[in-house]
Amino acid sequence: MNTFNTARLIQSATALGLSLAVTLVLLGSLNNLATEQHAATVLAKATAALQAQQAKAAADTAARS
Repeated sequence: MNTFNTARLIQSATALGLSLAVTLVLLGSLNNLATEQHAATVLAKATAALQAQQAKAAADTAARS
């Protein structure tokens, strides 16, 4: 009976450990995707701001000519 309980405990601990490992990997992947999405959004906003600044500078230059 004691051997059965020990085997069952080891099996349960292994299953919980594997579940935890999979959960942490998935959370890491989701965090990585969120970080990449945030970086892409920031880059897109910076690019749009730079293009607007360049367009304004071009318009100002054209107005002076």
